[in-house]
Amino acid sequence: MRGELGAVWPLTWSEIWVPLMRHAEYGSDLALDLFREHVPEPIPSQPPSELSQDELVSFQTEVRIYEEAAADSSKAKNELKKRWFKKPIEETNAIAFLEKSYSVFDEYDANLGNQYFNRVDGFLKRYSLRYDLRRPLTLHPTLPGIFSSLVTELRNISLQDAHLRELLSEFEDSIRDLRTDLSQARVKTCLLKQFNLIEAVGRSFPGVTRQTLGDICGQINSWPHVTIREALKKLYGFRSDYPGVGHAGNPASVVRELDARDIIAIGIMLTGFVPYLTDRMDARLVYRG
Repeated sequence: MRGELGAVWPLTWSEIWVPLMRHAEYGSDLALDLFREHVPEPIPSQPPSELSQDELVSFQTEVRIYEEAAADSSKAKNELKKRWFKKPIEETNAIAFLEKSYSVFDEYDANLGNQYFNRVDGFLKRYSLRYDLRRPLTLHPTLPGIFSSLVTELRNISLQDAHLRELLSEFEDSIRDLRTDLSQARVKTCLLKQFNLIEAVGRSFPGVTRQTLGDICGQINSWPHVTIREALKKLYGFRSDYPGVGHAGNPASVVRELDARDIIAIGIMLTGFVPYLTDRMDARLVYRG
């Protein structure tokens, strides 16, 4: 996914780890320490006496490979790469790996820990990842990153349902159409498609029986305060009252024509309400990525 560390994780091998493990004084020891830190010692699934002959041979092979790697820096590098850096990994695992590794570098000297920090920081910036890096070495989600993750989760939810998938496709098409024409008519179409998608997400909430977004708000009990619920209901009121966004509307209520400002502001606001409208999204994962 765009902006996520786990998706580009294999690239960290050549851009972070290999250069640091070439350190003239500490390189070989670093490889061994990183291997021991991140590759657990093999544990049999049951007491060795209860393993079958094939299982015992397999376990002994695992132990031999581990012990050889724990004693040989070249083998340690190979095992680290094979076990950790061959493919993308879960975001939480990637974050934990980076943060946990700092103690390994810091044990040698502060300068080496600083080199590690700078390489991680450079990698995050090079690939426009969704984190700020703070000392000693912890990754903190940024607001743009959180919003990107929210949009990704909304898309994932929509792709699991045929009706939501169709509405998502129509909304995304309407956004693309704005590139060549930011007219009020296109803006209205884009907002209408997003309202349709958000409304359909709300309808999928357990226990919801009403059809319109305004009524759905009253059936959902995920709001932290009544004013948050009312804010979305008022936003839905805009859809109902502004001519051409969902209904014929009330021409007398129009203050100005719609433009790019409204795509940005209303689009972000509507997306921000999604965590209240579905029970299929883990907000903690959206925050952490």
